Amino acid sequence: MIPVDPDQADPRDRFFDVSALGRGLEGQTGRSAVTVMLFAVAKIAVALGSTAMLARLVPPAQQGIVAMAMPAVLIASGLSEFGLAQAVVQRPHVTHRLASTLLWTNVALGLSLAIIVALLGVPAARFYDTPETTAVFIGMSPYIFFSVLTAQYVAVLRRQMRIRQIEVGSLGATFAASGIAILAAMAGAGYWALAIQLVLAEFLNLIYLLVVSRWLPSSPLSCRFGEARAALNFGGFLAGERLLGEFARNMQVIVIGRMFTQIDAALFFRSQTIAQMPLRRIASPLSGAFIPALSRLQGDPAAFRAMYVRQISRANLIMVPIGLIFCSCADVLVRVMLGSDWTAAAPILAWLGLLPLTALTLSSFSWVMVACGQSKALFKFRIFGTSLLILALFIGSRLGVVGLVAAYVVTLAFVQGPILAALVLRCTPLTLASLRSALLGEALFATLSLALLMAVRRMLTLDYALQEALVVVAVLALLYALRLMSDAGLRDDVAKVLQILRR
Repeated sequence: MIPVDPDQADPRDRFFDVSALGRGLEGQTGRSAVTVMLFAVAKIAVALGSTAMLARLVPPAQQGIVAMAMPAVLIASGLSEFGLAQAVVQRPHVTHRLASTLLWTNVALGLSLAIIVALLGVPAARFYDTPETTAVFIGMSPYIFFSVLTAQYVAVLRRQMRIRQIEVGSLGATFAASGIAILAAMAGAGYWALAIQLVLAEFLNLIYLLVVSRWLPSSPLSCRFGEARAALNFGGFLAGERLLGEFARNMQVIVIGRMFTQIDAALFFRSQTIAQMPLRRIASPLSGAFIPALSRLQGDPAAFRAMYVRQISRANLIMVPIGLIFCSCADVLVRVMLGSDWTAAAPILAWLGLLPLTALTLSSFSWVMVACGQSKALFKFRIFGTSLLILALFIGSRLGVVGLVAAYVVTLAFVQGPILAALVLRCTPLTLASLRSALLGEALFATLSLALLMAVRRMLTLDYALQEALVVVAVLALLYALRLMSDAGLRDDVAKVLQILRR
C-alpha cells in the first residue's frame, strides 16, 4: 500500500467522486432498473429450481433445523453491517479514508457477531429442544462475516452506479452455490446442504466483488473515527432500524419453532423463502439503483419527486402481478415447487403473497427516508412498528400458524404502511400528490385484480389445479394488456425498455 500524505488530497478519493453522475441521472437510473429486472428473472429461476430440488431431497423435518437457526444469523448479519454501507451510498462526499474506516468498523462488528452466534448454538438447542441446532449455528456463523464485507463492496459499486457488475456477481454466486448444495443433498448431506448454499453464495459473491471493485482499504491503523462520526451516527440509527426489522420478520420462525412443531417451522420457512424471492431478487437490488439516484437529488425536490413517481410506479408493474399469482395460486405453487410433502404450506404462502404485492411500496418509503438522511426518524418509527408486529404475532398465534402469519402480514401492510407513509410526507420532499400519483392507481388495480382472480379460481371446476392456475395467469395477462393499451405513458416506457434490450 503506497503511503499518502494526510495533509494532501488523497488521489484515491477520486474513486468515490460521483459528481459526473448528475448528468443524465434519470436515464441511467432507468437503465439500471431494467438491468436489475433482467437479472432478477434469472436469479428467481435459479432460486426456484434449487428450492424445488432441495425440497424433494431434504425432508421438512430436517429443513426445520436450519429454519430455527436463520433468525439469529439474519439478525446478526443486519446488525453487523451497522448501516455503514448505506452511508457510503447516501453521503454526498466520501473519501478513501472514510470508506476504509467504515469497512474496518464493519469487519470488527461482523467478526464479533459471528463468534457470538456460534456460541449461541448450545442455548439455542435447549430453547428449541433440538440438539442438532448447535452445529448448525456454528456452521452458518461465517455467513455473518462474509455478508458484512459483501455489503460494503456492494455499496462502493452502487455509489458508482455499477449495477450490472453487482448483479453479475450475485447471479453467478447464487447459481454456483445452488448447484453445489444440490450435489451435497444428493450425497446425503441433509440439512447441511441448506447451510452450505447460504454460506457459499455469500463467500463466492465477496470474492467476485473484491476483484471487480479494484478498491482496497487502507490499513486499520489509518482509521479516523472522528472524521467518520457523522457517518457512524447515520449508520447507527440505520442499523438499529434494520435490526428491529429483521427481528420482527424472524420472530415468526422463533415463535413457530417454540410454540408449534419442527415441521411447522419448516413449512413456514419454505413458504417465506418463496414469498421473499421477489423481495430479495427484485426489490432489494432496485434499492441499489434508486437510493444513490435519490441521494443525488436531495437538493432538488421537484426532480426528487419526479424520479420517485416514475420509477416506483413502473417497478410495481413487475412486483404486483407476482403477488397476485402467489395469493391466488399458492396451492399450485407449493405442489409444483415443493412436492406433495409440503401441501400444508399452501395457506401460509397465500397470506405471505401479500408481501410481494405490497413490499415495493413499503420498501420505497424506507429508501426515501434513507436517501434523505432520515435514519433517526426511521429508527424511531421502527421501534413503534416492531412493537405492533410482535403484538400481532402473539395474538395471531392463538389461531395457529396460519393465524400468526395472517396477523403479521395484515399489520405490516395495512397498519404499518400508512403510518410510514405519513412519516415520509413529513420528513422528505415527497408530497401527498406525488404518493397518489405513484401508488393509488396501482393499489386500485391490484385490489380489483385480486378480487377478480380469486373469483375466477372459485368458479373454475377443472380437473387439475395447474390448469386453473394457467387460466388465472391468462386473465392477469389480459388485464395488463388492457392497461397497457389505455396508458400512453406506460406504452412509451415499455418501448424505451425494448430499445434498451436491443442494445
